[in-house]
Amino acid sequence: MMIAWKLITDFDKQRHLFFKKIETDYILETYICSCGHRDFIIKYPEQKLDYICKSCENIKFYDANSAWKNIENFQHQNLDLEFSYEYDIQSDEDAISSLYVTRIPKDIDFSSRKVIYSKKPVYSLTLGIDGELKENYSFSFDEKISSQLKKNLTSYLNQNSFFHIPDSKDKELNLTIASFFLKNKHLRDFDFYYWDDIDNLGNSEIYLDTALKEVSNFREEKSIQVALYKNYLAQLDKYGKFNSLFIRAFTQVINDVNIIVSFLKLDFEYSFLRDTINSTNLYYFINFLKRDYTEKQILRLFTKDDFNTGIGRDMISEFSYDMGIIEIKFRKVPCKVEALHDEFVRCSKEERYRYMQNQKLSYSKAEMKPCIETNSYQVKLPKTGKELFDWADALQNCMAGYFDMIKNHGTTIYAFFQEDVLLFAVEICDNEVIQASGKYNADLTLRENEMLTKWFELFFQKETQRLDNVA
Repeated sequence: MMIAWKLITDFDKQRHLFFKKIETDYILETYICSCGHRDFIIKYPEQKLDYICKSCENIKFYDANSAWKNIENFQHQNLDLEFSYEYDIQSDEDAISSLYVTRIPKDIDFSSRKVIYSKKPVYSLTLGIDGELKENYSFSFDEKISSQLKKNLTSYLNQNSFFHIPDSKDKELNLTIASFFLKNKHLRDFDFYYWDDIDNLGNSEIYLDTALKEVSNFREEKSIQVALYKNYLAQLDKYGKFNSLFIRAFTQVINDVNIIVSFLKLDFEYSFLRDTINSTNLYYFINFLKRDYTEKQILRLFTKDDFNTGIGRDMISEFSYDMGIIEIKFRKVPCKVEALHDEFVRCSKEERYRYMQNQKLSYSKAEMKPCIETNSYQVKLPKTGKELFDWADALQNCMAGYFDMIKNHGTTIYAFFQEDVLLFAVEICDNEVIQASGKYNADLTLRENEMLTKWFELFFQKETQRLDNVA
């Protein structure tokens, strides 16, 4: 049923016989009855009028001006009203808005005696030219409406050119992709969405072919260009993304074309390193190795199975942590992951202890909760830098190198004890086990694995499942 409205407008702003010739203090009160009858009444603002519809004698009219000013408050005060709603899309040069609207009288055309209804948004989802996605609603959140607004906005993006988002090459756009390119307008090819290290591309306008040349350090050899492109396609095919961290560092330092081509043919399983190692530190690491080892030896180091494990990650982390001291104290050892790892630990051990010994570590209640004591084992968190150092010393590994990450809440290391004897340590980050090892970085025993699995399921698996359900 149509709502009966009363709308007040300024008479002097309407086109009439004396428009712009004289100024009055008049207002126009427009009555739009639910029966369809309309009246336009000229009056002074202070004049009181008890209006009755001439057609149906209705006396109840709702304030359209109030509804426009604050729709939420208006509906709260008029719970008897049933509004009709519709979905709409509005766009301009600055934004696209997916809207859930109701129509309310907004203005009139006095000369033709027409009432102008406009769309009043009660729920909006706006994608701005800056890539920010903003959601606003006048009433309580409604998942069904929100979902439909996202669908409508996504559909619009796929049917219309907007803000020069790169050609998606027949792949359907979604709001995440659109937001990515609006925030990174300098990236001019759709494939950049799959790069997980775009920060290395700078801020100037760039296309894919130029970016790949940068990754190869602008090496002009045909064999390198071909191998790089194959590597690029292989990463996209296997992981759905591309990471250039290792390639950049390797092509900057290594000179031998054949060594580079062989390196680019490797199967990249380096996700465990991407979170903690930047290309600059990796460049310094490879450059440091060249001081004592041949390029062929360095390539062989990268191809070893243990390079792609926790100890490989630790080795580069250890070097990055204190490369200045390592460069001074390093004694040449076999070019193998474990040997380099242990030598890096030896070089930095004294300096690290001096830095850590008097510093304290703090944790949230959630991080403290998994610290339990059972009949079989006790789980503890290091409370000081000295304690972390002592545990690392007991296990003969380099977990002390994670002190700053722990301090800055970038990761958490739990230690498992049995009768006050340290058995093993486990690194947890984002509800995932990053690594777990015993003394000398040894794998856990079957019994230790069982202990870890039950503990992890108790404190982290349920949380992971809860987050998955929310997503």
